[in-house]
Amino acid sequence: MATPEVLPVPADITRRDYWAQWQTRKGLAKLYNDTPASSLPENTKPLLPPLPTSGPKIEPGDLPKLPEFHPSEPVKSLPHEIKVCIVGAGAAGLFTAMIFDWLKEKSKERTIPELNISYDIHEAAEKDRLGGRLYTHKFPLEHPSDPHQYYDVGAMRFPDNPIMKRTFDLFEYLGIHKRSSEHPDGKLIPYYLEGKNNPTYFNDIYYPDPPKPPREGKFDPYKMNPDPPSGAPIPDQDGPEETLNKAIKVYRDAFACNPEKGWRMLMDADKFTARDFLQLPPLREFETVNTVTAFVPSKDKEDRNKDENPIGGPGFNFNTVEWLETFNGGTHGYSQAFSEMVLGSLDFDYPSTKKIDWYCIDGGANVLAQEMAKRISQKPNFCSAITSIKLENKEEIHSIKVGIERQEEGLYHKNYAAVFNSTTLGAMQRMDLTGAQLNLGTKQAIRTLNYGASCKVGIRFCKPWWILAPHHIDGGGQGKSDLPLRVCVYPSYNIEDDPSKPSVLLCSYTWEQDASRIGALISKNSPEGEKMLKKLLFHNLALLHSTSATYEKVYKTIEDSYITHHAYDWYKDPHSVGAFAFFGPSQFQEVWPDITCPSADGKLIIIGEAASTHHAWVVGALESAMRGVYQFIARYALIYPEYKKALEYLESLQLKPEDTPHDPTYKPTPDPDIRYQRPFGPLPYSFQPKIAQHQVVVSMLRAEGSIK
Repeated sequence: MATPEVLPVPADITRRDYWAQWQTRKGLAKLYNDTPASSLPENTKPLLPPLPTSGPKIEPGDLPKLPEFHPSEPVKSLPHEIKVCIVGAGAAGLFTAMIFDWLKEKSKERTIPELNISYDIHEAAEKDRLGGRLYTHKFPLEHPSDPHQYYDVGAMRFPDNPIMKRTFDLFEYLGIHKRSSEHPDGKLIPYYLEGKNNPTYFNDIYYPDPPKPPREGKFDPYKMNPDPPSGAPIPDQDGPEETLNKAIKVYRDAFACNPEKGWRMLMDADKFTARDFLQLPPLREFETVNTVTAFVPSKDKEDRNKDENPIGGPGFNFNTVEWLETFNGGTHGYSQAFSEMVLGSLDFDYPSTKKIDWYCIDGGANVLAQEMAKRISQKPNFCSAITSIKLENKEEIHSIKVGIERQEEGLYHKNYAAVFNSTTLGAMQRMDLTGAQLNLGTKQAIRTLNYGASCKVGIRFCKPWWILAPHHIDGGGQGKSDLPLRVCVYPSYNIEDDPSKPSVLLCSYTWEQDASRIGALISKNSPEGEKMLKKLLFHNLALLHSTSATYEKVYKTIEDSYITHHAYDWYKDPHSVGAFAFFGPSQFQEVWPDITCPSADGKLIIIGEAASTHHAWVVGALESAMRGVYQFIARYALIYPEYKKALEYLESLQLKPEDTPHDPTYKPTPDPDIRYQRPFGPLPYSFQPKIAQHQVVVSMLRAEGSIK
């Protein structure tokens, strides 16, 4: 029976997890196929699966089984302490600490043996920046009783869909409940992506509420197709959102209706930017497979069944792509990989038969970081920057030498059994990693993986003028424009506050080039030195909320209501160096597997949203932490029997069976214990135990110099 080319997609498994698992499998298969068995030292062979010497190559969908993980002989006694280093006190770093504390509780319950793990958390920023990109700026108050005088500079909204389940499990675990009759003081409150009277302003045309396409006839409310035409026309039947959805629908639907077909299509399209793909001309014929229309050429069936599928796009002209990008994202945002656009749309707009509710945290997203910090046994060391990571004597348990620079002590070194790096790759690049035994792919990932630019500006006004007449924007949502401020977010948390009291408006939220340009006006000591920014935002806000006849009056209202503001450019933050991972063409295929594979004999583990399947989301940070801890336990299961038992326990929290069978009718049955272990279980599907163990072995063999 031939090996299947793709894995089946079990129920409740996200398409992005499927994509990630396949890329990791593909990388491992290539590595094994390129490694001559004859070149391996005898002492490393017991760790490896049988490698092909001739004949069929290893296929990604059918990785060979590793030898059973057994502690080394003779059995070593467990040290009194195994100390690990956690770099960063954001969501990933804090959750890693929570996982270790949870494992300690499990040992007290005698579910697993005592592992003797302790940890240090090193955070380069000051104490008031606990949480990393869970950053809420709070304005100084004249009257402490004034509510909601803040805005979220980082994460700010959470969709309650299956992809984000671990985040909502964490909320529940921490006592951050949805506000209800049962929890009247619950911190999770509704977040409104859209609201009534949300204005738009494009091509110098203002609407107090977004116009809707008619059932029939042309739709060009912003005069993007002038008469006479000055360039190639854009579609005028649907709005930009619907036009884009139709363009990528075939890829979204293919995963659900025909995963094998959809997988091939997305794999082939991954080499294109979103902009490139949208301009590709359509192919000459279309073929429907299991209700999915796929682009195929007009050739005979034998040619169609070849592995290489040609790629056709919607064939949009330049003006249409500019129109779509302007209305649906940031300027130059379509330089991301087309595959990221498709998979990201599933994160943000999860396909469901029921309405997806969104939430925000009353008090700001930093509440999540504060509650996580309360639960961990070892508090973070602040103003404590990691300067170097080096693998020394592999035979020693604490073989990772870490350079640490603190305000009080200056530079010193400390040895750890493992390092979990949750800081961004941009910040990691500044560390001395010459002794960390990184492979070329990991080095390239650290250097080349793009992080998106993003800026936010919050203004504190003496009253919420946007809620009052004549605007009546009293249900949250956002105003969109092609102005430098781009998006104005009307907070969902203050719509019921006293309208005579001060209120905060997130008046500008920008990405990519828009953020780079507005970021040039942002100082490190905002609001100092931002006169030009303030003037620009007053002007943009007035345009977005007025007609030419009312502009002067609205401008004066904004000016007179202003108290202060705060602006933040994530690229000016030396500890983040960008806002979130932004994968370009082929990067997820080529560099992501290297990011998630441990280095330094399996003891340097990269975690964080960039090292997850769900970039830019808190859930990605959480899942990367769970994957990282599993890899650490798997590494030491080769030495200590206690860790082998802990490894088996973690595997019991995985969707069963461990290895997804090649059976389209397969339905995963969660272990009954899983519901009691959330948010820690189950293990992320994108990193089944089998895959993570392969990665640990590869890292060890690289440290031996046995493979590249």
